[in-house]
Parts: sequence; structure tokens; C-alpha cells
Amino acid sequence: MSTAPSRLHLRHHELTRLTRARDARLDVIRGVAWITLDGDPRDIVLETGQSFVVDSGRPLIVFALEGPAAVDVRPQPETARRASRSWTSGWLRAAGAA
Repeated sequence: MSTAPSRLHLRHHELTRLTRARDARLDVIRGVAWITLDGDPRDIVLETGQSFVVDSGRPLIVFALEGPAAVDVRPQPETARRASRSWTSGWLRAAGAA
């Protein structure tokens, strides 16, 4: 995601689709948001104050589950992405999976 931070304001049961959001951080500012990534079996439900970093290049849907929701979408700084990938690679090596 190479855009500036933005805030999604969703009405109850409204949804929006995001593409190219890999590595973006989604912070729920108000309400409850359901996040689902195309082809991914996970269902991510976040309440006010919770966040999720998009770990896939797949398009995703953000849905206001219980009333209106406000979700901040912020690209992560390059250094945070590198640190996250480095930690994951180290963990996989330690686990014998890499």
C-alpha cells in the first residue's frame, strides 16, 4: 500500500474492498469490524482499540459488523516491515521450517 493514511467510515452492515493493502495496519477506532481476505480461511473480528496488520497481498473486505465502524488504514513504515519479516524468518529457521 503506497497511499497516505485514511479513515474508513462504515455504516452498519456496509463494506468496502481494499486491494494492494499488504503490510497496512488496520486500527478499529469505533465499532466492530470483520475483515476477511480473499481465499483465506481466517475471519478476523476486531473491536474498538484492536488492530490487524495485513499479512497478505490478497484483496480484503472490511465490514461493519455491529453498528457503524471507523477504521484507520495506515501503511507501515519500511523499517517496521523489514523488522517483522526478519523476526518471522528467524522464527521459521528456529522452528526448522525454513
